Amino acid sequence: MHPRTPQFGILVPQLNTTPDAGIATARAAERTGFDSFWVMDHLYGPGAPPVNVPGRH
Repeated sequence: MHPRTPQFGILVPQLNTTPDAGIATARAAERTGFDSFWVMDHLYGPGAPPVNVPGRH
């Protein structure tokens, strides 16, 4: 690959979802040609509104 070839990634939320849904999204991104798959480095952002986390009561 030429060093100046643009690459495209996808940033996806990991809040209010399941691991299986994240895996499915990553696979779909790969199939459609994205070069990378990114998630936030924090599981819950400061000041973010409450979320419904699957599997937690």
